Amino acid sequence: MVTIASNGSQMTLSASVSGQASGTDLAEIMDVFTGGFFEADGNPKGGESTDWELLQGFERQLQEPFFGILPMNYRLRVRTVTAGTFNGTVTFTLVST
Repeated sequence: MVTIASNGSQMTLSASVSGQASGTDLAEIMDVFTGGFFEADGNPKGGESTDWELLQGFERQLQEPFFGILPMNYRLRVRTVTAGTFNGTVTFTLVST
């Protein structure tokens, strides 16, 4: 879940992924599904997923100030990964103008 506070007239939330698992970039095998933006009072504001999508390059925009949450579920396509321990980094960027 991502908690967001954006005071600008519009905002863009994006994500990037780094790291590898079994020699495969996590950016190629890590997916996200989101329920959409929800204000602190529970009011939905859109942005929900219609299907799983790559987390690398994930982007959502709102054309108004926003304070609330964006629930997210993640999955790793393990068919291409052998057993082991792997580390990676997900970076979320919020730009508000």
